[in-house]
Amino acid sequence: MSCSRVFSSSLYLLITLAFLLHTAFGASSPYLYHFCSSSENYTSNGPYESNLNKLAAYLNYQTPPTGFGKGALGQKPNQANGLALCRGDVSSSDCKTCVVEASSEIRMRCPYNKAAIIWYDYCLYKYSDKDFFGQIDNQNKVTLINTRSVSEPEAFNKNTRELLSQLAKEAHVASKLYAVGEVELGESKKLYGLTQCTRDLSSYECKKCLDGIIGELPRCCDGKEGAAELGLLPAVLESDVLSVVEAVHLKSVPLSEVGVVIQDILQMFTSFPVFSIRFVPRLANKVAHGLARLAVGHVGRFVWVNDCPLAVESLVLGDSPGTFGASSPYLYHFCSSSENYTSNGPYESNLNKLAAYLNYQTPPTGFGKGALGQKPNQANGLALCRGDVSSSDCKTCVVEASSEIRKRCPYNKAAIIWYDYCLYKYSDKDFIGQIDNQNKFYLYNVRSVSEPEAFNKNTRELLSQLAKEAHVASKLYAVGEVELGESKKLYGLTQCTRDLSSYECKKCLDGIIGELPRCCDGKEGGRVISGSCNFRYEIYPFVNGDN
Repeated sequence: MSCSRVFSSSLYLLITLAFLLHTAFGASSPYLYHFCSSSENYTSNGPYESNLNKLAAYLNYQTPPTGFGKGALGQKPNQANGLALCRGDVSSSDCKTCVVEASSEIRMRCPYNKAAIIWYDYCLYKYSDKDFFGQIDNQNKVTLINTRSVSEPEAFNKNTRELLSQLAKEAHVASKLYAVGEVELGESKKLYGLTQCTRDLSSYECKKCLDGIIGELPRCCDGKEGAAELGLLPAVLESDVLSVVEAVHLKSVPLSEVGVVIQDILQMFTSFPVFSIRFVPRLANKVAHGLARLAVGHVGRFVWVNDCPLAVESLVLGDSPGTFGASSPYLYHFCSSSENYTSNGPYESNLNKLAAYLNYQTPPTGFGKGALGQKPNQANGLALCRGDVSSSDCKTCVVEASSEIRKRCPYNKAAIIWYDYCLYKYSDKDFIGQIDNQNKFYLYNVRSVSEPEAFNKNTRELLSQLAKEAHVASKLYAVGEVELGESKKLYGLTQCTRDLSSYECKKCLDGIIGELPRCCDGKEGGRVISGSCNFRYEIYPFVNGDN
């Protein structure tokens, strides 16, 4: 089974079978991505915020019955313009759930930004102080592709283009500007496709928009089993079209075989280095865990997830030095599926106390752990901040993480969330002092070095040395660098959670360093992050040297 998609500022191209064979309507729609405008902010409790609140209420009410809503509230210069679109196959109830969540979540992720957009699997939601209705933007887009290649790419590319072109013709004259279809590929295989536009576009604009992104074939996804595309405006971030195609066997395929790659062409983010994450879900101790591959940068972002229904966060992972003080990018989270707690019960009470305790205990030293209450309602947890993060940024990250994980994993007795500056985890089981390298995710720079063999050797030697230093350091943390010649350096970082002993830290780090070179062979930068330890290397400095 394959899963992929593309969203453009005026178009959304998606290739997915999970939607067709393993429909998960009724569940929360996975968050995909968001952008916050950096052009202008509004003031708290001011007229623009008031209009934005009214717009949200209006779109939450107007969108679900038909799957689309748009509106403009207030007078310029404080007019709030916005729209919401649900995927054409989503029910009214799931549409409402998605739009309500999106309208709330984007305000938390982009506080005081006058323009922003957020994508979920079932919907998109965007707003701006500028009137963007009816405007096509295919300059900036995100591409998702299935990592598997077909055996006959030339014929497959032809079938894909023909299917999507036909669906574009159908969508632009449909009342919903939406169309789905399929074609036989032989040998009990079919190619499935979907195209969709936001309904602020005219029929002509919809067709023009779809033709624009379909024109990306085969460059975007040459011979891949699935693909999709996203886009945004440089100032007013929006997405107006969706196109989907998928090649699958007619028989049901296990979700564990799903693959996704997302490529975000973010021309406005030219200062960000390029990274990648790979996510391989697995089941351990009855808790869903995994690996992820995510790439971020001015040329593109790639995300490969081995299980479509899992929420995929596309975030700026590896930001340039000097970003301290800003909100720490969210990386990923996992919710335990083994057992839930009841609302207002003793476990929830202990979890609330644990959060308050860790929020207070962690920032001064960068680490905190605790166990609140008595078994079987005992809440065990820890928080760790990256060793170079200041106390104030550590506090900001931990407070946000402790709040966000409860929203993402409501009533789950065990969960973990990673941010760029910190991790936060809790469970009803006592996990303190136990190494967890079974569940981890890889991040790597998509650029390759010119001499991978020598580079891999230098990388392993640097990280191995830093592991030796970290496991005897008070913070179980170490950073260092080595000369590569020609005015180049290789920078590295290793760190363990401080519930581990010195011996356990070294064992944990040796385990993830053992992933080299498989995790990031010959890549300019890479990270392996687990629940107990992590390493990172880059060819540029990435830590705050003052901490």
